[in-house]
Amino acid sequence: MLREVQNLRAFAVLAVILIHVTASFTKVEHLTYVTGIALVLDSAAQVAVPLFVCISGFVLSLKNYSLSTFYFKRALAILPAYLLFSVFYAMYFHKPILNSILDGNAAYHLHFFIIIFGLYIIYPLIMRLYFGKITLIASLLMQLYFWNLPYVSYIKTMPVWFYSWIGYIFYFVLGVYICKNYAKIQKILENMPMIYIVVPTIILWVVRILYWLKNYYKIDYQIGMLQIVWINKLITIALFVGIFTTAYKLVQHEKSQILKKIGDYSFGMYLVHVLILDKTVQMLLRYNIDQTEPLFYIFSFMSTIIISYVIIDIWHSIRERLSRGPFKQVM
Repeated sequence: MLREVQNLRAFAVLAVILIHVTASFTKVEHLTYVTGIALVLDSAAQVAVPLFVCISGFVLSLKNYSLSTFYFKRALAILPAYLLFSVFYAMYFHKPILNSILDGNAAYHLHFFIIIFGLYIIYPLIMRLYFGKITLIASLLMQLYFWNLPYVSYIKTMPVWFYSWIGYIFYFVLGVYICKNYAKIQKILENMPMIYIVVPTIILWVVRILYWLKNYYKIDYQIGMLQIVWINKLITIALFVGIFTTAYKLVQHEKSQILKKIGDYSFGMYLVHVLILDKTVQMLLRYNIDQTEPLFYIFSFMSTIIISYVIIDIWHSIRERLSRGPFKQVM
């Protein structure tokens, strides 16, 4: 079970990096085959943050802590890293430090922590009110309703940490549901042919691509479904379920040590990759390789993965050596 979780973490962090690399297509005003491919990949990679949220719900449900122990362990696990990297990125991007910490916007990827903080806070309440499928459906309806709330003026006056978690609550509860029904779900997925998963997922992906082409490049279609906001949001959730299921089927029996290591390092790679990507993009632009060229995306993606992995691998090696050395007692 834990091996599959680590493999899915690897899949999620690679998808996060892919999002942040391919998102550069939005800087090009016209559609080309390069920006079109980037849009297609970006639309699928949006599964990344929901997948991390789903994994969080799954992993939390594996253990049973007292309320005080739960909050202490969760705070110890992510708060120091969040504060440290918020200060670092705020200084790097020349932003006010305190506001960046409170709003989770020192760098674009740190907003994930605001979502997770909110979900951790309400997790004990979720478990107290957990009634299996009923809770799962209720969280789905809650998330769908919330996605229409930004159009209500009063929601924008609230602090971002107060409400942003609601937009991901279904994915979190889905992780809890999968954990509590793991054996049954695993058996169903093992017996389900890949074609039953892949074909609907591709269809949903095509619909998402059409919607994105309409939004970013004003390509119009006479498809009424693309005009209805809540249906598009439901497609987003259904696409996540399809990609998640496909990813699970692919990594379920995967024994690759590299994939496992990336999963082990996923938290650290998530934190540092934005710095690596920013420096890589600066270098490419300096050599006149921009977002209209395939090399921009390929080199950015590969170098960000490799350098982020190496940095975290070195960090883990240093920690391991210190824990064995004369500082062991102090640590």
